[in-house]
Amino acid sequence: INLFEFQLNSNPNNAASPTAINVLSSGNIATAIGSATAGQVIRVQAGTYYFHYQTFSPKTVMIQGGWNSSFTSRDPINTPTIFDAQNTAEVLYFSSGTGITSNLVLDGVTLTHGKGYFGAFFFLNQSNSIGTCSIKDCKIVNSVSTAAYDGIVNLNHWDSCYSEIYLINTLIASNDSCNGIYNQTTTKSVGKWKIINCTISNNTSTDPTGG
Repeated sequence: INLFEFQLNSNPNNAASPTAINVLSSGNIATAIGSATAGQVIRVQAGTYYFHYQTFSPKTVMIQGGWNSSFTSRDPINTPTIFDAQNTAEVLYFSSGTGITSNLVLDGVTLTHGKGYFGAFFFLNQSNSIGTCSIKDCKIVNSVSTAAYDGIVNLNHWDSCYSEIYLINTLIASNDSCNGIYNQTTTKSVGKWKIINCTISNNTSTDPTGG
């Protein structure tokens, strides 16, 4: 879609742009993310992948689930791609700063059994950086935050940064000891949000002001 082409700085009139990395069910998602060049799409075969990933380097990358084994068609609803952190840490953790531009897209993946200080998913833009984060057709479920006042999805904007957040057709539900979404926008930062056709439900928090 045009939003993703914009984020990846790709050419919407060229079918070969952006370039893609294909990850089969036997592949390593963390290695694929770590080795991806700016603007690439990581296409992931349907199945369950047990891992958690953390980076402090800027990333402009799209992770897209639900593909068949030949990567000729995808159905993320009936043949989902599941990232399972096995209750050890955040499933995905992205942090960048100091004047960096980063763009992250999650399209058609399920994040589950995250158990980190920042729940299942963490995106931090800081220190005069510019960043966008899009989460479309995803499920973020059955996870826990070890910090009661944070969320299962943490999207933070610190120290004079500029961020744009898009949550589209996404389910954030059945998570424990945390808020569904937590946002923190500090002094001189700008965080712009669009939440479209999402369900945020049945998330419980030990913080009496959360949930």
